[in-house]
Amino acid sequence: MGRLYDVLAIWRDRAMKASCKGLPGEHNLQEDVPDQVLSEAHGLLTA
Repeated sequence: MGRLYDVLAIWRDRAMKASCKGLPGEHNLQEDVPDQVLSEAHGLLTA
């Protein structure tokens, strides 16, 4: 997605606080790198 769009810039227009991190994977990150997705989601939910 990051090759097609500036995802962070799009979200900065819509969110009060936005950050991003690229993950290695294809279309379904939750299937390709589930441990990394869980780690990132946990960080968001416990912040």
